[in-house]
Amino acid sequence: MSQFRAGRAADAEADFAYDYPDAAESLVERPRQVRRIDSDGQARVLVTDLRDRGIYSKGDLFEVYCRRWGIKNSFRDLKIR
Repeated sequence: MSQFRAGRAADAEADFAYDYPDAAESLVERPRQVRRIDSDGQARVLVTDLRDRGIYSKGDLFEVYCRRWGIKNSFRDLKIR
């Protein structure tokens, strides 16, 4: 993942290995990483398991994430009150 963050690719997949206490070997996932440059020049990176580019475009992923973030913040605000 660090190679993706350091590079210029907008959409890539990379193996991510991690240890799990109940597993005999390291587990390996292959998440999709997408990058978008916002209007303020900031790079935004999402990591997702929605890898089918024919169904989930880069733009769709960011749109869903932005909507989901708004919902998540609304629930947080409700809990605080």
